[in-house]
Amino acid sequence: MSDELVGTGRSGDAIHANLVMGDGETQDFNNVARYWLENGTMTFDAALEKLDAEVAERADINDKLADCVVGIEDGKIKVGVDGVNYVPTPHALRQLATWCDTPHTLINWYSGDKLKQNGNVLFNRDEKDMELIVLALRNGLRRVDEDKDMLFRTYKDGTLRAVLSDRYAIIDNRWYLETLKELLPGGRVSHWNGNADTIYGNVLIPDTIRKEHDSDYGGMLSIGNCEIGLRRLFQYPSVFRAICMNGCIWDHKKGERTTKVHRGKIDLADLRCSILDNLNKQIPLLQSGVDRFLALRSREIPVDTKLSHVFAFIGKENGFSNEQIKSAGELWLQEEKGDRNAFGVINAITRAGQKFDPETWFAFDNVAGNLMNMTDNQWSGLLSNAATMDDEKVSKMFAVAV
Repeated sequence: MSDELVGTGRSGDAIHANLVMGDGETQDFNNVARYWLENGTMTFDAALEKLDAEVAERADINDKLADCVVGIEDGKIKVGVDGVNYVPTPHALRQLATWCDTPHTLINWYSGDKLKQNGNVLFNRDEKDMELIVLALRNGLRRVDEDKDMLFRTYKDGTLRAVLSDRYAIIDNRWYLETLKELLPGGRVSHWNGNADTIYGNVLIPDTIRKEHDSDYGGMLSIGNCEIGLRRLFQYPSVFRAICMNGCIWDHKKGERTTKVHRGKIDLADLRCSILDNLNKQIPLLQSGVDRFLALRSREIPVDTKLSHVFAFIGKENGFSNEQIKSAGELWLQEEKGDRNAFGVINAITRAGQKFDPETWFAFDNVAGNLMNMTDNQWSGLLSNAATMDDEKVSKMFAVAV
């Protein structure tokens, strides 16, 4: 059901009639109560700042599963990782139990207080119950693969939040929000329930980047992602007639959900296209950049044109240093070589920008934007000029073979 979403409900009209709507200046959110917009939403940058602050408090530790130690300290179950004891969250404890071939039912049974049928507490679990859990986990640890590598997500507050397999592919929450920020400029994060590990909420789409025939309804993207195994990445577009001052959504019509499992190697460029495709099919956007972005893969680079020449020419035209040119080429080889086209080149350049100082990052993003805005003739001209570059000069500018 990837058809364009069209709203039909009218009960939200009462919200419009009785509340001040929109932001009062650009009127980008005519279907959202101004009070909610100002007090219940935030910019992408504000959400990213929250995530960054929490990420600074954590450390991901790679260690052998067989080397972790389980015990009781100060009346709590603790897991020793790389010489430090951490208190596991219930989620992390169940993950560890999975790898130790220990039933979750045992963990859950001896972790929670015993209740009567009426819901009152019959007795509280104590250290003896913890000892049973520890013995079960230790019993499992003696049989695990001694070479099994794991990722242990720890925080400075002394908690262990996750025990992840080396096959688990983390989709960074910050990457997801940065991608949405780029695709939905001016969007507002709403109904936020995020933290550094798990995010879920809504992104309100400005009226100015939605098709005019549907402007009577607001557009929204519901999002969720978890880096520690609680949920897969998901999103679904929707339309609504109004959001009132307490955040209640009126006449909400949901679209088709798209999901991504955290397993195996994840192609972020493909995932980004899927995110945009899912959104644009159901809530068409006015941004011409959306269509250009999706069309970049059709701008292929001929097999007789060396990628090193393409990066060298772009770098020369935009004042890149040899180190920066090399970085872009290496990142194409590492991350984008499946796309021998404008899409792959642009993504490699934006990736390279992140390796340098903020000014360079900004400059690289501008170069990428200019490349995306090229006409077909301009792109063909760039490739023609790149193909005529001298091999010896290119090799001096660009040390890696692409």
